[in-house]
Amino acid sequence: MAFLQYLIAAVLVAGSQANSLVDRQTGCQTFCPFMFMPVCGSDGQTYSNDCHLNVHACELAAQLSNEADYQPLTLAHQGMCSKKRQVGGCQTFCPFNFMPVCGSNGQTFSNECHLNVQACLQAEQFSNEADYQPLTLAHQGMCSKKRQVGENNGAHNCPTFCTFQFDPVCGSDGQTYSNSCHLSSAACLSSYSNPDAKPITLVSHGMCS
Repeated sequence: MAFLQYLIAAVLVAGSQANSLVDRQTGCQTFCPFMFMPVCGSDGQTYSNDCHLNVHACELAAQLSNEADYQPLTLAHQGMCSKKRQVGGCQTFCPFNFMPVCGSNGQTFSNECHLNVQACLQAEQFSNEADYQPLTLAHQGMCSKKRQVGENNGAHNCPTFCTFQFDPVCGSDGQTYSNSCHLSSAACLSSYSNPDAKPITLVSHGMCS
């Protein structure tokens, strides 16, 4: 009897956690694990796992299903799409492996691909400016000095990378973050974008209830 009560309680807790991760307007799930198991969507875009594809498919259906030319997003195949996603001439999709590198701007990137994407986007946007300095690889590994909040560049000094370990934590804003690093990054950015807002802090480990 005690085991049955425990099982029912566990199901109710799981259900309440699941409901907290669903957008009330669209009915779509809003949180996915960060495991890298890429899949290719029918839109030709690569998603980091099938959960991310399903969330995007749900959001599209909620917004566009009444349109005459609406085509549902479905799974094309497992693995990355053969054509890389691009913005302008820049690749925008990178694997989530954590092999940190240090950029010439003093920031650590989670791997060389993320550095190259940022370098490409900056070049497209700023290369015609007189003081433009291209972003390059300084060295493998993390930068020796972490850039801290309170230095010259404001929000640009907030953490720019986090590992993709799934170790959820609950923030004081009622949001579940995939790990404490992502919470810290959100708290830092929030403090700069809205200084008068109540700071985001760690409430508990595990998903918000």
